[in-house]
Amino acid sequence: MFAFARLAALSVFAASALAAPVELELGVGAGVGVGLGVSSHNGAVGASVGLSAAAAADAHHRRDVVTATVSSLPCIIAELTTKITPITVELSAITVAEVDLVAKVTPLVNQLVGVLNGAVAEISGLAGRPLNEILVAVDGTLLSVADVAGLLAPLFRLVLDALCVVFGVAAKLGLTAAVAPLLATVTYALCPVLSVAAPIVNGLLAAAAPLLTPILGTASVLGLGPVIGLLRGVLGGL
Repeated sequence: MFAFARLAALSVFAASALAAPVELELGVGAGVGVGLGVSSHNGAVGASVGLSAAAAADAHHRRDVVTATVSSLPCIIAELTTKITPITVELSAITVAEVDLVAKVTPLVNQLVGVLNGAVAEISGLAGRPLNEILVAVDGTLLSVADVAGLLAPLFRLVLDALCVVFGVAAKLGLTAAVAPLLATVTYALCPVLSVAAPIVNGLLAAAAPLLTPILGTASVLGLGPVIGLLRGVLGGL
C-alpha cells in the first residue's frame, strides 16, 4: 500500500510538471540547510534537501585531498628518483662483456631522458604557486630550500654514477666516441631539473652548488668532463 501511494504521488508530480511551466527556487539559509521549491500554475509541490554538517565536512575533506595531491618540488623529485632508479641500476650493471654496448645503452638512455623530461615539465608547472606549496614534502612537511637541495644531490649522483660506469666500459672497449654523445643527452635532460627549478625557488641554485660540485668533480676525474659541461655551466653561473 505504501509503495502504491508513493508511485501515485510521483505520477501526480510528473503530470503537474508536464502540464505547465516550472519555476525552480533555490534558497540557502544561514545554516547548512538548502531548500528547493518546485511550483507550477496548476499546483505546487515542495521539497527540501538538507545538507548536514557531516556532508559539508566531507566535501571540505575532498577539497583538501585534491589540494594535497597537487605536485610539489619534493614530491616530483621523490617520484623522479623512484622512476629512474631501476634504469640507473641497469646502466650500472653493464660490463665489458656486453656484446653491443651502443645497442644496450641506447634504449636505457632514451628511457632516462623521457622520465627526466616529464619531471622537468612538472617542475615548470610549479611556477607562480606559493612557496609554501612548492616546498611541501611527500609527508606534508614544509621543507627549507636547503632541504630540497639535499634531495637533488642524491638524484644527480644516482644518474652521474651510472653514466660514469657506462663511460668507463666504453673507454675500455674503445667506444667513447660512440657512447659519449648518448650520455650527453642524459645530462642535457638532467640539467633542467635544477635550472628550471632554480628561478621558481629562490636560493636553490646557491644551496645546491656546494652539494653538486663534488659530484661533478668525481665525474670529471672518471673522464666524464665533456659530458657534464652543461651542468658545470649552470653551477658556474653563481
